[in-house]
Amino acid sequence: MPGVLRVLLVEDSEDDAALLVHELRKGGYRPQSQRVDSAVDLAEALAQDSWDLVITDHNPVSYTHLRA
Repeated sequence: MPGVLRVLLVEDSEDDAALLVHELRKGGYRPQSQRVDSAVDLAEALAQDSWDLVITDHNPVSYTHLRA
C-alpha cells in the first residue's frame, strides 16, 4: 500500500490542486502537498525541501517562464 508522498504542486488554480490531492488520496497515498504559483515560490520550495513528486500545470497563467 502506498504511503506518505511529498508533492509540490506548481498550479495557479487552488481547485485544480485540491483535485490532484484528492485523486492521490483515492489512490491510497497520504499526500503532504504544497502549492506554488510563481517562479519565486517554486525556487524557494525546491531549495528548502525535498519532494517525491513535482506536478506542474501545463500552462500556468501566473507566469510564462520559470525565472526568479
